[in-house]
Amino acid sequence: MSVLPATDQKAAYVNQMFGGIAEHYDLMNRLMTFGQDRHWREMLVHAAVLPVGGRLLDIATGTGDIAFEALRQAPDVRVAAADFSLPMMDVGRAKT
Repeated sequence: MSVLPATDQKAAYVNQMFGGIAEHYDLMNRLMTFGQDRHWREMLVHAAVLPVGGRLLDIATGTGDIAFEALRQAPDVRVAAADFSLPMMDVGRAKT
């Protein structure tokens, strides 16, 4: 017996799961990675070598940490971010 939902119910399950943890997601991420998640994001954005005036599309942005790191490192870059979970994006919007 599987604990995962049926295929036709997975989208609703994932949306409900991330919606339920959205308010605590960033803290959970920091704790589970012992704070390394910040360093990983810094390295990821640095490795992307964003061009001056470039564009970044952050799919599955969650609470927007990668998008915000990109803007920190390259403030002239245009960033568009999207996520399946609106509660996660709401938490990200509150960071601005």
